[in-house]
Amino acid sequence: ALKQWSTPSGRVVLLGDAAHAPHPDPGQGANQTFEDVHCLTAAIDKIIADIGADKVQSAEMNALLPAAVREYEEMRVHRATLVQRFCAKSGLIQRGNELVKGGQARLDEHLAELERFRDWLFRYPPDPTVAPPAVTEVEMIDE
Repeated sequence: ALKQWSTPSGRVVLLGDAAHAPHPDPGQGANQTFEDVHCLTAAIDKIIADIGADKVQSAEMNALLPAAVREYEEMRVHRATLVQRFCAKSGLIQRGNELVKGGQARLDEHLAELERFRDWLFRYPPDPTVAPPAVTEVEMIDE
């Protein structure tokens, strides 16, 4: 996972799959892109509210843009990285669940963990007081 999704000037910013492409099985690519757009536009809207809409094309706006981009990254990098882990685990289990070490009991634990994570994921915007569930590694049987 990338730790930074922008250039220092804030003039080039990655969103969606360009910044954090997930495994396709859970279908989170578009959802995560929508969250990115929401957070980035919210950060930029704060600047516009502070300086006034008439100054959007100003040097002042250009000077403040990197801070908005940093705010976007602070809001999104951790959550998107967790979603990538969730998607990778989900994909492993869906594609090779008979290969999960520990048999059906361990598979059931992983599936319950994924369900808890999905419940957390679908609460948007995220509640900063609620920590996301852990996403543990899936141990696969060597073939």
